[in-house]
Amino acid sequence: MVLPQPAPEGKESIMHTRTHRARFHQRAPRWRQVLTVAATALALVCASAPADAHTPVLLGPDDTAQTLDTSPLAPTGTTSFAFYTRTDAVGDTRAVRIQMAQGQPFHAQLLIPELTPETALPASQLPRLSIISPDGQLTTLDNTGRTPFFEPFTQTSYLTLTDTAAPAQPGTYALIVTGAAPARFVIATGDDEQFDAPLVGATIATTTDVQNWYRTPPTPGTGYNTTPTNHDQTQRHREPHHPPVRHSPRKDFTPHRRRKGPSAPLDLPTAFHAKPNFVSGEQGERARTSGEPAP
Repeated sequence: MVLPQPAPEGKESIMHTRTHRARFHQRAPRWRQVLTVAATALALVCASAPADAHTPVLLGPDDTAQTLDTSPLAPTGTTSFAFYTRTDAVGDTRAVRIQMAQGQPFHAQLLIPELTPETALPASQLPRLSIISPDGQLTTLDNTGRTPFFEPFTQTSYLTLTDTAAPAQPGTYALIVTGAAPARFVIATGDDEQFDAPLVGATIATTTDVQNWYRTPPTPGTGYNTTPTNHDQTQRHREPHHPPVRHSPRKDFTPHRRRKGPSAPLDLPTAFHAKPNFVSGEQGERARTSGEPAP
């Protein structure tokens, strides 16, 4: 009878190590699969996060209705932009422009941060969104709701005051917000996510820019500057602001003609009521495509 010989000293540990390595390599592909799936999922999340957000833009105190011709312009109006800004005093305005083609989906929203002091403002002191269509018609929208909205890319929360959509006319739309109190707000336009879309008269903001805007409460009469500028002083000494006319709540954008007199929807400057870039129809389209001045 032959008895099993004991393994030489050190050989047993070597064999155990080899066995352990073999078992590890048998299990390794399974772990690699798990890690690969996790890495792929993380990459998809990171890649899709920006698509959930509009392209952010910060508006300054000079982007007003009085300077509409030089206000930020989105040449492709269907591209989604979020214009972050604030008003400093009663009657203060902020303005942007978007270019649309015939029948394209026009979409605009007005939001406020879900923070004080904005959430504590009564309805009469909330900012109001007015839209001037390419044919010169002015519509002031009612703030018909306070729908919560969380923006995951910047980790910020908002309330949607108004949301309007309709087939577009060809030409340039002006979106003007008039304040009745110091307040932060966002003008959101378009639905197509395109982060390399052209933008005239403004630059794309960073996540830090948006978060700083979000965390900084509005200060009456100062806006973004600690020292009032000539523009700020001009804003404070404008003619009295006429109260807006209340219209029935509506989802779709239906323009109406601006009324004259103290019952006008907004005390907007007459300088931009009939500008060449608002010429519509066949003449306006020919002027935009050929470069010829509109009649």
